[in-house]
Amino acid sequence: MISAGIYTIGSPVYATTCSQTNSSGTFSQTTACSFATSLPGVDYGTGSTNTAVLSVSNSTLTVATGTTIATGTISIGASGIVSIVGTVKLNTPLYWTDTDGDTYAADPASTPVSFTGGTGKVRMSQLASTTNYDCNDASASTYANLTCYQDADGDTYYSTSSHSVCGGATCAAAGESATVGTDCCDTDNRAKPGQTTYYTTARTTCGGYDFNCNSSEEQQETGNVILGTCTSNGSACVFGGGGNGGWTGSVPGCGNSAEYQDGGCCPYSAGDCPSAGQYPNCSVGGQYTSNPTQACR
Repeated sequence: MISAGIYTIGSPVYATTCSQTNSSGTFSQTTACSFATSLPGVDYGTGSTNTAVLSVSNSTLTVATGTTIATGTISIGASGIVSIVGTVKLNTPLYWTDTDGDTYAADPASTPVSFTGGTGKVRMSQLASTTNYDCNDASASTYANLTCYQDADGDTYYSTSSHSVCGGATCAAAGESATVGTDCCDTDNRAKPGQTTYYTTARTTCGGYDFNCNSSEEQQETGNVILGTCTSNGSACVFGGGGNGGWTGSVPGCGNSAEYQDGGCCPYSAGDCPSAGQYPNCSVGGQYTSNPTQACR
């Protein structure tokens, strides 16, 4: 319902205009607000007839010099005052712009409502909505601003963050979901619920190493080395048991490197187990040493 006090037609501030919601064609003015030039008046009915009633009570309707509004009729109630210096068009329809014919009009703030019909022009009664304007009036298949969740990285999991999409009736029509997703990093297809692989590089854009979206970073290797024994069988260095691979010092964080020993024996054939410094990356007793990067998920 229009709630208005003094109607000053031609207000440049569209956001402060009176609402065009009505009750069976009656628009009641009781407190202050103003029409904008983009929506100059009230409209109701079909064809070329405007049956809207602009009801003024306990307030003043002012039509300023040089401005024009349209309505079906004006009804003056208790303590209502009508001051017309400009022009009031009675029984004159208002026409919205609907270029693509999808029954959603272009926003009057950018494409003002007019007094003249024609191609691409429709009456209010023909519109699906007079408050939800067409976000793309050049395409009949896209008309509504929807709040959707996308799958930007193509891993079949939708984002946990929404964004606005100019689409059709549903998010699905735009290839997106109306329900909040579970992808904790929709810019990296490695990150998704249930991921079992560990990675040594952080998530793209999001950062961090929570690749299985469980709100934590799980390290692949967390223990320190337990050295076993290496013995010679006369032709090769063989593992004698008792060892377990691990870090030789502090466990590195995700994406960091440190010294690591495999806990077994160096993988080569030799007459005897190597002595210190005899082979690269091998310690006394034949343990193989490397400097890997900690992987996480």
